[in-house]
Amino acid sequence: MRNSERRPSIRLALTLFQLAAGIVLAFCLAGQPAKAYADPGSGAVLWQLFFASVVSIGFHFRKLRFWFTKRWSRRSPPGSTL
Repeated sequence: MRNSERRPSIRLALTLFQLAAGIVLAFCLAGQPAKAYADPGSGAVLWQLFFASVVSIGFHFRKLRFWFTKRWSRRSPPGSTL
């Protein structure tokens, strides 16, 4: 796939991310008092979500780094012609 063919999908992903961030920001700024009960286990669930996200992001960055290293190691040295 050529680089020019990938750009619309990257733009779409960026647009969707901006839309989601805008919606989350709107909900945070337009908040009203909840008047609801948050049980004590909610904090534990949020911590678990946070740590699982950190581990998942670390895993995917490691996987992406190995993919790039493998891809770049196949390149021929400069000055050689194929």
